[in-house]
Amino acid sequence: MNPNEYYLLKENKGLIKAKNRILYDLNISWDHVDFSEQYYFFPLHIEPEAVLSHWSAGRFSQIDVIEQVARKLPVGKYLYVKDHKLESGYRELSDYQRLQKIPNVKLLDPGEDSINLIKAALGVIVINGTVGLEASIFNKPVYLLGDIYYRRN
Repeated sequence: MNPNEYYLLKENKGLIKAKNRILYDLNISWDHVDFSEQYYFFPLHIEPEAVLSHWSAGRFSQIDVIEQVARKLPVGKYLYVKDHKLESGYRELSDYQRLQKIPNVKLLDPGEDSINLIKAALGVIVINGTVGLEASIFNKPVYLLGDIYYRRN
């Protein structure tokens, strides 16, 4: 058994993720993408992940950051927030509920296509990760909140 498998079994991660997915289905109404709206895109990072713990020195609570960013957006602009589609179930339900209370934040289903969201966004706000790099390929403004390997000096 490798260390990752041991960690997942020891911490009952599979069971926790399954329970959380059921809670999401019962308690979350994902917002719909409206490409006619003006929005910024904030992709949530999986936690724990190297881009948060190493490159950003573990100094970010993503939910707190989203609350702060949402307060600073101009009137009539939205913050579209989407979690990583491959790791559904790792986040606590309370995180999503907290995000849904913010008036100008739209919580999207993790299955939404990130590339389409990037293409239609006013810009992408990231702590770290590859979505910022993808946005730069499409000539979208990228607002980096952490240290990242592809940042221009």
